[in-house]
Amino acid sequence: AIRGVYLRRGFAQVRVESAVNEANPTPAGEGRVTPVIVITEGPLLTIGALTFAGNADLSSDALAARLGSRRGAPYFEPQVIQDREMVLAEYLNQGFAAASVDVVPTVDASTVNIEFKVTEGPQSIVDHVLIVGNVKTDVRVIEREIQLQEGQPLGLEAMFETRRRLGALGLFRRVRIEEIPHGESNRRDVL
Repeated sequence: AIRGVYLRRGFAQVRVESAVNEANPTPAGEGRVTPVIVITEGPLLTIGALTFAGNADLSSDALAARLGSRRGAPYFEPQVIQDREMVLAEYLNQGFAAASVDVVPTVDASTVNIEFKVTEGPQSIVDHVLIVGNVKTDVRVIEREIQLQEGQPLGLEAMFETRRRLGALGLFRRVRIEEIPHGESNRRDVL
């Protein structure tokens, strides 16, 4: 618990060890023990520059707005990992299904500069939304719940929300959403 507090405050190399000091030992070997916690803090690491590389379609400012890490804040590795996941989620929601994000931290004295290396891949765009399999339910009821729009990115969050909303209607035993590619094009039909 103590180590966790230090890590959250930017002491990435903290060491917490227990020690025992025996006070007034008796000849029979009995005595009082005073427990001691020895903390070696190490250097305080703060975040320096937060940069992005490889992001052509999404701006660095838009991506930086999603980060929990800020310049001058304590360096906390789990927060940086969460930031990487947030950047990746933004790409997936913008239709970049093959996107990947790597984090490259560089330590400079007591400052950690963090670079997010992005590999975008192709962006998928919704071409047509096709509805099949509904027998008793009117198409307009289904269309009202669909969050995927023609001409917009084929985003992961929009697909999940569409599935959730259709399932919440309680009218269907099963809801399946599939994307149908158009050869080499980045356009996809959604079935």
